[in-house]
Amino acid sequence: MAGTEAIAMRANKYAVANTKTETDDCFEGEAEGEMGLEREIRKVQKLGNASLGVSIPKEWAASKGITAGTLLDMIYEDNGDILLTQRGGGFQQYPTRCRIHADICPDSEMIRRIIIGCYVVGYDTIRVVSATGITEEQSEKTREAVDQLTGMTIMEQDERQIVMTCIIKPPEFPIMSMIRRLFLLSSLIVERTLENAIRPTEASSGSIGTMELEIDRLYRLILRLLLLSARDREVARQIGIEDSRHMLGNRAIAAALESVGDLCESLTGQLQSSGQPRHSANYDEAIEKMLSMFRELSSNASRCLFEHDLKAASQALDSAAVLEEACVAEIKSAHSESPPRNERKGMADNVRPLIFSNMKNIVREYEFIVQIMMNRFIENPSHKFPYVELEMQKEP
Repeated sequence: MAGTEAIAMRANKYAVANTKTETDDCFEGEAEGEMGLEREIRKVQKLGNASLGVSIPKEWAASKGITAGTLLDMIYEDNGDILLTQRGGGFQQYPTRCRIHADICPDSEMIRRIIIGCYVVGYDTIRVVSATGITEEQSEKTREAVDQLTGMTIMEQDERQIVMTCIIKPPEFPIMSMIRRLFLLSSLIVERTLENAIRPTEASSGSIGTMELEIDRLYRLILRLLLLSARDREVARQIGIEDSRHMLGNRAIAAALESVGDLCESLTGQLQSSGQPRHSANYDEAIEKMLSMFRELSSNASRCLFEHDLKAASQALDSAAVLEEACVAEIKSAHSESPPRNERKGMADNVRPLIFSNMKNIVREYEFIVQIMMNRFIENPSHKFPYVELEMQKEP
């Protein structure tokens, strides 16, 4: 998955063209000024006996097509601000279709990566087009990309184009349900990886690879949902995001869990390439101990993440510190043993530093997730969290 997000961010810049629709001019006009913020002070006026009002700048209203009698929606932001939008939809419209020019892509792998990027940033329809004709390799890479994306399917294909459509409906995929599924998969792949380090088989190694692919698919779906939510508050509401600040934390949590899958897949591949040597009882005991400690960490992290248990968050951080310390100790122990001794025992202690250094990195990802949740609890304490109470500053 390395580089997928970078490709997603550059998808509009390289070899991608927005398909013109009736809303394109509005989209382009908004994009030109999205980096700048202008502030203007307007005085609140009393209207009648009870109502209050504030005038709308004439130039701005004209640019948005707002006239007397236009209906506006008032959206109440998390911080108490009010956002005005045109009734039936926001001012800013986003294109949902794009095309990828295969002829100018340096290779077919680039096409695959751009398709993934276009999916992640939220395009519903993606066309790969070629003036000279789609090659077999380009077609194969397109199908490969589609297989890696939840809800994406090829709707049409001929000699010069391949049309893909995403049939995902955001309301059917609540964000925390998706993160829960990703968390369970990531925890399971860690357990399977440690078990495979003791009793390696082709079947167990294959199942780890399959789980990692599913983690990647789920991670890309979560990214798509979060990026759609960032630009459309209605989508955010539909998938259960109540506070816009949580989008950043949810994306970081998903990235950490996806990284866990990558670490496990990499470790499994390295263990496979090292062969299947005999293990000593000490080796097996060390892995079993690590597995037990990880399950405790995973359990506490799960309660923190999905039950909003601040006490479990603190316990998870304690578990992470102990587990990381144990990993460091095992690495030092493996390095301190001389090669002749290892050979006499007939054990693969040469892979012990590899296993425990990867495990240390995995623990840090879980620690990062728990820290995000602790910050979330603290920034918005409630009756569920008696540890922190907000004090409002009194006006002089």
